[in-house]
Amino acid sequence: MNTNLHTLLQNDERGQLLFGGTRMALLDIGNGFWSLRRQLEALAGPRLADAVLQQAGANGGASFARSFAPDVTAETAVSAFRDCLAAYEAAGFGQFDIETLRWPIGCISVRGYNTFEAWMMQQQAQTPNHPSCAYTAGVLVGFINALTGRQDIVCVKKSCQAQGADHCTFELLPAAEANSTAVVAFDPDPFLSQQINMLDILFDQMPMGIYILDRELRLRRFNPTLIDFVRRYSPRSAEQVVPGVSFVDLMPGSEAAARAVLEKALAGETMRQEAFFLEIDGRPSYWDSVTTPLRDGEEIVGLVHVSTDVTERVLAEQRLHETLNTMLRMAQNLVSTVEIKPLLGTILEQLQSVIDYDGAAVFVYKEDYLQLVAYRGPIEQETALALRFPLAEVGVNQMVIESRAPVVIGDVHTEETAAAASFRQVAGNHGSDLFTYIRSWLGVPLLVKDRVLGMLCLDQAEPDFYTPFHSELALAFASQIAVAIENARLREQTEQIAAVAERNRLARELHDAVTQTLFSASLIADVLPRLWQRSPEMGQAKLEELRELTRGALAEMRTLLLELRPATLTESSLEELLRQLATAVIGRSRLQVTVEVAGEPERPLSPDTQVALYRMAQESLNNVVKHAGASQVTITLRFDEAATELRVQDNGRGFDPSTVSAHSLGLGIMRDRAAKIGADLHIESQIGEGTAVCVRVG
Repeated sequence: MNTNLHTLLQNDERGQLLFGGTRMALLDIGNGFWSLRRQLEALAGPRLADAVLQQAGANGGASFARSFAPDVTAETAVSAFRDCLAAYEAAGFGQFDIETLRWPIGCISVRGYNTFEAWMMQQQAQTPNHPSCAYTAGVLVGFINALTGRQDIVCVKKSCQAQGADHCTFELLPAAEANSTAVVAFDPDPFLSQQINMLDILFDQMPMGIYILDRELRLRRFNPTLIDFVRRYSPRSAEQVVPGVSFVDLMPGSEAAARAVLEKALAGETMRQEAFFLEIDGRPSYWDSVTTPLRDGEEIVGLVHVSTDVTERVLAEQRLHETLNTMLRMAQNLVSTVEIKPLLGTILEQLQSVIDYDGAAVFVYKEDYLQLVAYRGPIEQETALALRFPLAEVGVNQMVIESRAPVVIGDVHTEETAAAASFRQVAGNHGSDLFTYIRSWLGVPLLVKDRVLGMLCLDQAEPDFYTPFHSELALAFASQIAVAIENARLREQTEQIAAVAERNRLARELHDAVTQTLFSASLIADVLPRLWQRSPEMGQAKLEELRELTRGALAEMRTLLLELRPATLTESSLEELLRQLATAVIGRSRLQVTVEVAGEPERPLSPDTQVALYRMAQESLNNVVKHAGASQVTITLRFDEAATELRVQDNGRGFDPSTVSAHSLGLGIMRDRAAKIGADLHIESQIGEGTAVCVRVG
């Protein structure tokens, strides 16, 4: 007999679905058995589903045996059991053979092939972790107890085809002989009805809504949770939630979105939705739901729709996402912004999008007082930024600093706590008119590696505004502020160290290059008059040397000025820079340096490319002076349509490139510079044949 919708949807006076309504349906085994079993498992779990099925089978088997063989005797009981088994087989519930028969009842062993539940498990590609034929075992127990007039014969399931065995094996024997083995008994589990009643209560109080709809999407059955959902989101009244009402009419404004999902389920698809958005009468809501076709045989006669309201969860996730995005923007600002005051202002502005405040202040801890360095709020900036609080006089701030934890004051005017009393004292000392707008106050420390840098204060005109959740969020922002302050301090310290290092380097350059050149020029100038008197030709030569030295010193000074003012490297042409560099090298090393330029650039070189090429030429010449033992160097700058090429070639001693580390002789630095501008760098050298450094950039 096929399961019909009327049986599935047992009525009560309100039309609300009762769990007990499934019990009658379970007795009507047919095409709807599998879907009913799955629904029961989903609601009650596998163990209780098995218990209900076993009892249904036992009751059904006993009723059938009594009506099929009403006048059975002890002599006819065996043949009656065989006939009942044959009738069960003829009804399509499997094929059955009696393997062992000890009569009167000692043990009966029945072998089953393609028994109803095992066969269905295989069709659904299910592999259970325990024998699955609960209903069939119950039927066999009902047969044998009814035919023998007993109540104590139980069934032990020995093997199951659904678990991979060749067949299912059922042993029927007195309960006393089963020992502690799990059995299917004829008498109901004394706790079964209690458990089902508990499920009735649980079902009615489930926080998820469970509704059954017909093909026209009208409500047929529902649990009370649906009424709660309607009260929460829909303009419809609870009295309008009755059997027969259109389900989509309960959600005005979202009818189209809801209907699209439900109609796909009516077409046979199980629809699972996570955080599905519905705007019901202008109210946003989010739902996790499962919509399953309800079948009568092959026909879809309705839908089972289960939904959970996840609006609060989704909105909380959205708030968290916004907070994380704000934190990400802050982290990006920490990297990109150099000036600390604008950065702190930006952080306070972003903070307000996450934690509402009327006033926000950042204080930096300096020995024994707190200096306000950033402020957003109703107090004038000039007045606010002039505030500083000695720690000895502001106990509430000292609490935050010493505890290294947030401090919250619910109402600074009325709260009777040490923190609130301290706040009122500070407000009085600095003029009560500055802080009259404040009711709720939150202070959090600025920590870097357990070191307190200061504190962040937030205030609100609304009392009892700040909560522990706000404290956690404020701590996250405070850590970013602390990092910004620490980075600014380290940046200033680094710049100071770099400035000292740069001054020392320039001093060395002046000593090693310009001072040495000028000293040589001074010596020549001192002896030049006497040399001229003795030999005008020698005097003429020394005069020319003096001219080269002074020109070189001048060029060297210009080069050092470039180091002091790097912008000059992009204001002059690359040709001019290379000629000046060559003159400086000639002046300090007496090395003959020639600069050759071929072609004109198609377009001006980018600043990064020009600076990189200049630095690589400079590094190449330094290597020649220090290591090559050369007498002549040629710098060639060539422009063509495709690229710019710089070549520095000397006639020095050369070297074997395969035996030299890529990071020696400044090669590592040059390779890094070339990589940054996308240039190709080649080093050509042989022992005794000089060296050429070639850079080509498109």
